[in-house]
Amino acid sequence: MKNYFLLFITIIVFVLTIISKEINLFLSFILLFFPILINYYFSKKEGIEIRINSKIILLFYLFTCVLYYLISKDHLSCIILYLLQISYLFYNPRLKIEEDILYTKEIFIKKNIVIPENLKKDFLKAGITIKNNTQSNKNINTIKSIKELESLYQQIKINRNRYENLIRSKKYKIVSSFIIPFIIVFIYIFNLPNPITTPVVLFTYFLYTITNVFLSIFLPSEKDIMKRKPRIKGENLYSKEEKLFIIVNIICNIIAITIPYLSIIYNTNNPIIASYTLMITIIIANIINIAYHIDDSLTIINLFTSFNSIIYITIIITSIAIFININKIYYIYSIYPIGNYLKIIIISLFAIAWEDIIKIARYLHSKKGE
Repeated sequence: MKNYFLLFITIIVFVLTIISKEINLFLSFILLFFPILINYYFSKKEGIEIRINSKIILLFYLFTCVLYYLISKDHLSCIILYLLQISYLFYNPRLKIEEDILYTKEIFIKKNIVIPENLKKDFLKAGITIKNNTQSNKNINTIKSIKELESLYQQIKINRNRYENLIRSKKYKIVSSFIIPFIIVFIYIFNLPNPITTPVVLFTYFLYTITNVFLSIFLPSEKDIMKRKPRIKGENLYSKEEKLFIIVNIICNIIAITIPYLSIIYNTNNPIIASYTLMITIIIANIINIAYHIDDSLTIINLFTSFNSIIYITIIITSIAIFININKIYYIYSIYPIGNYLKIIIISLFAIAWEDIIKIARYLHSKKGE
């Protein structure tokens, strides 16, 4: 039912976009249907679906679209924006995850099996207890060999990796979902010229959707995944600290995106260049924010060492394609100084990468624990 609903919304957006005549037919098809095709391909693999409170986000989107209408007085663009946001909310790629293995806390083995010490330690670090099966536990699955035990350890690792990657990509999805709405609120509150045109919205949500799909599927596994206790079924996805980090990341991205836009408005008061600047800033901030999320290494290190990652290369290629199309739409690249791009990169780095303090604190806490 969800896929039909999403397809219906996408078709409506597609028709509205053609009517609005703000973007060509071919580009509309690519931007609106390509993400849903990717999502459909990956969602065929059944698995655990991580849910967020979608009612709150839908209401928030509706609120920001009303604000957008008050700014732009363009009802058609407003409808397109809201439908795109709803569509984006439903893009939720999943991976095949075996719940029984994911939440394993105890393993029963035959009495006569001698377990190597290093394998015992590996299970102990992962928070899993190994017990001998007794006559009273006849109905429990019993491990009958060391090979079977080693195989189970690898299966637990794979399932934990997949699930944690979904949680980490969901963090990024929450961050990217709130960026455009918050910018709209910011513009309305301070009564600024509105740079959020239909092409900007289409390109932005296309970029974020592709980013989230690839992060969910190809995100590198965390190195310490098998040094933690198993998750408890039904527990909260994020602790209070993690929720705080998500809020901080949203604020950092908004700062990275809005400062160059405000600078352009202050210096030129040209809405066309402001829209162009906003889109370029979103592209650059997205690349830097992925570098922040990709693993526990510092952002600046990930920027230069992640070029062997299929995610990073794909996002960069997508971003370059969007950049070329944005240039064609706004036709102002010849009067946009190269120095402005460098300023945007520096501002984005300072705004987002300072969060590495959190990574350093976690690393020091971990070392102290050891």
